[in-house]
Amino acid sequence: ESLTQQLKNIAINMEEHRKKINNLTTKQISLKHEDENISREIRGVQTELQALNIDVKRLELLKQRDMNTYKAVLWLKDNQNKFSSIIYEPMLLNINVKETSYAKYLETIIPFRDLIAFTCEDKQDMNLLLKYLRDQQKLQVNVVHSDPMKRISMQPNIPIENVQKFGFKHYLADLIEAPPSIIKYLISMYRLHTIPVGTNEVENNTNYIPQNLTCYFSENNIYSVSTSKYTNEMSTRISRVRGNGMLSIILDKSKLQKLQER
Repeated sequence: ESLTQQLKNIAINMEEHRKKINNLTTKQISLKHEDENISREIRGVQTELQALNIDVKRLELLKQRDMNTYKAVLWLKDNQNKFSSIIYEPMLLNINVKETSYAKYLETIIPFRDLIAFTCEDKQDMNLLLKYLRDQQKLQVNVVHSDPMKRISMQPNIPIENVQKFGFKHYLADLIEAPPSIIKYLISMYRLHTIPVGTNEVENNTNYIPQNLTCYFSENNIYSVSTSKYTNEMSTRISRVRGNGMLSIILDKSKLQKLQER
């Protein structure tokens, strides 16, 4: 066999090996993409499961605290189509506090009756819901109305930057996530956008805090400022903050984000 033929055979073998390597490389890339897609799907399912688990835990909490409202929620899940607009399940199922440590402040301000209240965007829906639940099923439930078209200001009277020197970190309105109609109701009823929350440093600055902040929190206390109708003198009532646990089951968005970025 001539040298030329040998070189030709070697070249053919090299080309065949190159093709095999290219094919294997292509397969490897394809498998890597497939693996990434599967991992992404797994993370998506884990995210959904965690969110679902939060919903289950909150519903169980509602069952423990108010059986009438729990039964009403189960009924609404099967009968939402009876209404012209969306009916929001009780607020404790819809409000997500951004951090567990903030829950006690919101639990102090928002009364239990509202945390277990359904929210209707349409007044006729509200009357219809009460008819179904109270009149027909004899369930003692709370229902509130929140007009989605109503304009309300969510801007605080004093920007948080202006009171940070007293130890304040946030306004209550900045610490929760919820459907807009629920947020509007809470803002209009309890002025969450005007109630700041701070550290223990607040307790050392009570004499310097602006007078139009009539309700505020340090880390462990709530301060309620009132003015006498007769003497015009101001007095401050200080109470210990004790949450009731109604908003303590939260969806950890940062944990979910890290899970999705893995």
